[in-house]
Amino acid sequence: MYIYGKNVVKEALLNNKKINKAYICKDFSDKNIISDLQKRNICIDYVTKFELDKLENGNHQGIILSVPEFEYSSLDQLLVSDKPFLVILDHLEDPHNFGAIIRTCEAAGVDGIIIPKDRSVSVNSTVMKTSAGALNNMKICMVTNLNSTIKELKKNGITVIDKLDTLSINTLAKNIAQKLCRAFPNQRFIAQKLFIAISRIPMYYAEMPEGLSEANYFYKNSSIYFRAGLSLDEIEKFAIHEVIHYLQEVKDKRGNLKKLGLCVFTSSKEYGMALNEAAVQLATSKALRHNYEMVKYYDIAFSTTSPTYYPILCNLVAQLVYITNENDFYDSMFSATTQFQQNIIQACGEKVFFYVQDMLDRILYAEEKIINLNNKLLNISCTDSQAAKYGKKISTYKNTLKKLYFETQNIIFTSYFDNEIKKLVTTADIDEYRYKLYNFKNYLGSTDGYTFFNDYYVQQMEALDIKYDSIINNVSLVPVNTSKWQNILHSLKNVFSLKGEKRYNEN
Repeated sequence: MYIYGKNVVKEALLNNKKINKAYICKDFSDKNIISDLQKRNICIDYVTKFELDKLENGNHQGIILSVPEFEYSSLDQLLVSDKPFLVILDHLEDPHNFGAIIRTCEAAGVDGIIIPKDRSVSVNSTVMKTSAGALNNMKICMVTNLNSTIKELKKNGITVIDKLDTLSINTLAKNIAQKLCRAFPNQRFIAQKLFIAISRIPMYYAEMPEGLSEANYFYKNSSIYFRAGLSLDEIEKFAIHEVIHYLQEVKDKRGNLKKLGLCVFTSSKEYGMALNEAAVQLATSKALRHNYEMVKYYDIAFSTTSPTYYPILCNLVAQLVYITNENDFYDSMFSATTQFQQNIIQACGEKVFFYVQDMLDRILYAEEKIINLNNKLLNISCTDSQAAKYGKKISTYKNTLKKLYFETQNIIFTSYFDNEIKKLVTTADIDEYRYKLYNFKNYLGSTDGYTFFNDYYVQQMEALDIKYDSIINNVSLVPVNTSKWQNILHSLKNVFSLKGEKRYNEN
């Protein structure tokens, strides 16, 4: 086997690789390499460039080494660490691509690469050259059967990630593009462009730990992972959510993620992740044409379009959308604008927006704790004392979650409707206010003993009655600096204008 090129030769010398013989062009100028070869008593044959070209028809840079054939590692040698990072390659036949992959793997900290004996390129001089010396630091294992090897890896507790085939990805891309275009006409998606963008997203099957969702989007490498064993139809329901995350990405010139829809990334923190997760799931439910349905979680009864995925968060965000503007909400979510945020600030106040955003994060944290603890309870090795401990913690987190939920809900509608009632000028405004407040109950979460909304509703109705009387009597419209006769005329005008006017009847 021959290896060639200055960098490859330097790496071989640096790693004390066995060298049988060196072929060097007569005008080769790197004296350091020649000196290192001489120190190791390597036989050097000075030849012409033509003779070197006959040995290796490549960019040899004036030097070629004859070395023993590449020694492949066994699978056991790759499994020496507890959790090795391995890459499995199949149907890879281009040696240049193989060398480039080896280079990338070394940079990514991969412990070893597995290739099949058939239908795959083996390690040769081109691979060595293209890898730029990375092959010297990489274990390569050649196996006769990849399927049995994967089973062996799983037996050893290694999570195996398998890439979806092109046909499956294209099918997903087509269906998802159609659903998004239909659900969000205001976004002006172009189906073909959307299909191409989605089809380019790397998608994989993976053995995910219990408690983790069926699909996950990794924004650091813009790829989607699905739980192994899911059918293509099942995948589609989860893929829409993850694809929306992909469409949300806003990166800086260096490729660092700045925003993910409604979530803002700083150097050390994420702001609004829970808000954005709920927003994405609401969009997913809309694309899948899910209707609102009543559910009960953690003793809270509420309406949601997402009964199995972030249901509580989706309910609260739906409340925010109800009091603002749905189109602005989805515009901000897809395009990473601040319009939805500004709408909430205008409707409820800046302090309320950031308070609610923080509360959503805390709710998500509490819910994740409950899920993790429940998974521990399901573990067969869990002892009775541990079960009691976990059960107590679960109860605590459930109470915390309920408290956070109702505090968030209450601040949403009170801040909004308290603010809006100050702006009422006409009877039409009052009628609209009554309607909006009354219909908020469709988004309302409740539990035994929850009377806050009913009490607030009665209070606001009483305030509206006073407001109504004030408006129809035109009290607030009488000019402050008017004469006695102007006031009398104004009052008479109001009396006549009231003829035939009907008082709003709530019932």
